[in-house]
Amino acid sequence: MSRLRLAFLIGSLFALIETANAESVWDTCPTPTEIDFLELVDSVDAITVGERHGTAEMPAAFADIVEQVAVEGRRVTVALEYPRGKQAFLDSVMDAESEQEAADILAKYRTGDGRTSEAMQDMVLSLRTLKRSGAMIDIAAVDFWLANHPDDNRSVPDWVPEYIEAENTLRDVRMGQGAVAACERFECDILLYFAGGLHTGLDVIQSGMLDMRTGDIERFNVVSAGRVITESMDTAAIFLVHRGGTSRAIVDTGPGVQNLAPNAPDYVVRDFVPYCLSKSRTNHTHVMSVGTVTGSPDVYEPH
Repeated sequence: MSRLRLAFLIGSLFALIETANAESVWDTCPTPTEIDFLELVDSVDAITVGERHGTAEMPAAFADIVEQVAVEGRRVTVALEYPRGKQAFLDSVMDAESEQEAADILAKYRTGDGRTSEAMQDMVLSLRTLKRSGAMIDIAAVDFWLANHPDDNRSVPDWVPEYIEAENTLRDVRMGQGAVAACERFECDILLYFAGGLHTGLDVIQSGMLDMRTGDIERFNVVSAGRVITESMDTAAIFLVHRGGTSRAIVDTGPGVQNLAPNAPDYVVRDFVPYCLSKSRTNHTHVMSVGTVTGSPDVYEPH
């Protein structure tokens, strides 16, 4: 596949698979309602948190979520959209003797698409600080790239509908499975999975590939990683929204600043408070605004 072909969300998210675990969360909220976050934590085994790459505020909001859960004494597995081959890299960050040493390690890896932004670096460093203060936090790299793992099993679970092409959905399937496996490995009390919103919903999503050379769009359906997690764990899905601002991520011409129109629904009156949703609205069970967002530049590897 050409490096010029970029994955992006084409259409609105829509529900195509009935999910018993997810339904139990949706059924408690027929209309959008402000909820207590820790009550939500007590009701599920996993929470996926969907972000827009390249903002300063969304990784910070996730770090706050992790802290709220961890200070309650729970053992937390944090699954991140970092390639699974970077697990040793994340381990070295968490085990570094000083914050400066940890930051220097983080600065040696970049994706260019916002997943290794300065804000993401600050989020990982804040988790390191929490862990060193006694919080029971384990971090797992769970992303899956086909080109890096040619010998990996490329089959998908039997429950995946036949109209879902294995090649297109395998990345999300493996991410979801990797997140669950990490939680099991660390014997966690709760799994917190942080990734682009495309990966964190609890149903099938419509996605596609854009060929930048021709402008042609290849459309297909994908089983999200969040949907895979629901097969093993009672799961809630929080979609982070904003009140406008900027982000820094890959655009048509390369890395750059994007101006964002507000996408927080009218019923979201307060920022940093989750609102539960009915299934008819989205394939995320909750939405939370982080206020106005500002672009966070990507960390550049020193030469």
